[in-house]
Amino acid sequence: MLPVKRALSRAILAERVWGPAALVCETVAVGLLLVGCGSFAAVVGLVRGYAAARSAVGPFVHAGEPGRRRVDAGAPARGRTGVRGAVRSVVLAVGWLTVALYGLFLASAGAVLG
Repeated sequence: MLPVKRALSRAILAERVWGPAALVCETVAVGLLLVGCGSFAAVVGLVRGYAAARSAVGPFVHAGEPGRRRVDAGAPARGRTGVRGAVRSVVLAVGWLTVALYGLFLASAGAVLG
């Protein structure tokens, strides 16, 4: 309850000193900042997630080198080079897509404020 009282007293003080426009300007500025940062994070996360997902699928699409395929065929599944690279790329893709979703959340929160 104490932080709410503190924020309320700051709002009352800002309204007394600068007038009612001070609170509106700060809210709009924060909203625009959130929309801008959220949009940037969403675009970067989507582009990087797409690139990581594309690199994960690449080894399965291309045939690869016959000698390396024979060597990798004898190794256990989790020790194979292609499998480890694909798992790493999938984890990176999911991480970047999580960043993109967080960016969309920030943008929507900023749209509500602004």
